[in-house]
Amino acid sequence: AGGAGSADAPEPAFVKAYDDLLADSYGPVETGAKACGEDVVKIVGSFKQALMLVRDILKVAGKCKKPDSANQMKVLQPLSDAIAAADSLKDRRSKAFNHLAMVAEGFAVLQ
Repeated sequence: AGGAGSADAPEPAFVKAYDDLLADSYGPVETGAKACGEDVVKIVGSFKQALMLVRDILKVAGKCKKPDSANQMKVLQPLSDAIAAADSLKDRRSKAFNHLAMVAEGFAVLQ
């Protein structure tokens, strides 16, 4: 009895659009990060993981009704943790501090 979690259910169109956006736009970000050094590569990788968590939330949103407050926090907690972890990657001693701060501040758009 294929319920909401059925593996063969098609992905919602907005999840496909999100995938297309990331595929088209994120490559240059990763390339630029490599040019800035390992610290920037780490925080940009962390940002990409957070974007994948947003994708997971979109998939859930496409299959479910609005969750109650307790379940909503459960769904959003991994993203909240990723945002908090990004701040720890801003090392003031890094030569790329301004780049790290910019990416870390970009996490706010995911809230």
